[in-house]
Amino acid sequence: MAAYVHSKMSGGLAGGKGYQDLLDQILSKYKKTELKEALEAFLTSSLDERLSLVDAKSVLSFFAERIPKIGKDIVKDVCHFTLASIQPRIVSFEEQVL
Repeated sequence: MAAYVHSKMSGGLAGGKGYQDLLDQILSKYKKTELKEALEAFLTSSLDERLSLVDAKSVLSFFAERIPKIGKDIVKDVCHFTLASIQPRIVSFEEQVL
């Protein structure tokens, strides 16, 4: 599950659309037990410094739109993970806005 996500992400995705397609695959493919781990792997790769700031913001926006599709039992954990993971790049996001 997470290995699949990491392999897709490390292989390079064609811009924001590739990430969106992968996120939709994750949401439709994985069951509750594997979904949390797959989403965390997706977010970890999406927030990596190697991904441009523009693409990372696009991926996060698309992810935020998909939050209602995440099961209620794991959404809180995934959102906490997202907030913790975004901390290292938050200054970069803020600088781009200014």
